[in-house]
Amino acid sequence: MANSNNLFRKRFLRDIAKAIQDADEAIEIEHSGLAGRIREILLAKLLEPILPPEVKCGTGKLADRNGGLSKQIDVILYSRQVLPPVFYCENEGVFPIESCLYNIEVKSTVTSQSFKDAIVNAKSTQLKPLYTEHWNSGQGIQTGIANPICALFGFSSDLSGKGKSELDRYRELDDNANDDPAITVICVRGQGYWYYKNPVWVHHAPTSEFDEILDFLSGISNTIPQFISAKGRPRFGNYLILDTRNGEEV
Repeated sequence: MANSNNLFRKRFLRDIAKAIQDADEAIEIEHSGLAGRIREILLAKLLEPILPPEVKCGTGKLADRNGGLSKQIDVILYSRQVLPPVFYCENEGVFPIESCLYNIEVKSTVTSQSFKDAIVNAKSTQLKPLYTEHWNSGQGIQTGIANPICALFGFSSDLSGKGKSELDRYRELDDNANDDPAITVICVRGQGYWYYKNPVWVHHAPTSEFDEILDFLSGISNTIPQFISAKGRPRFGNYLILDTRNGEEV
């Protein structure tokens, strides 16, 4: 059992409580675009302290070398060490899909419609990544690259908290929720934290201290090292070369 005097845990729980307070205030702002951007920044502020130096938060669209583009994604966790993005303003731009680790949709209040929108956005990120190379003793082994993990984060929910859960609602909206879900991580304040671990969904219940959010952050932190290792070294030159050989990688 974790030590209740853990300094790191206490600090992050305090930061989460402050972010929740700020988010509640942002929800009251009449300009929805401004409120939404504030929520994205708040989530980035929660995420950035748990990320290794090579992983950053951005916002924008994912791209593949064939010109495919995703829809706009609220928060993108990416590694510039894998491939560099193209920025059009601070932290906002286009990100090679190979470099992306997590795509996170941020909602002030989770509703059925927001789930539908998040599913559409998640499916739009299913682009065609390059193969990557893993080097060992001078020998390169070529493998595929997994698509980023798609998540939904909500500061509140329109569910009453009794009966139907957020996962129940998601299962009603995604026909593949039980075997190949478009969204594999769900965290909603006061409702819980769910993640898909084939072939089941795992649930962490909410607490008065917002452990569901802390567990969400912990899950991201624990997943990233393995995910970065699996990224290998895709060849960025394939984004730049005008290849006439039927779209082959060079």
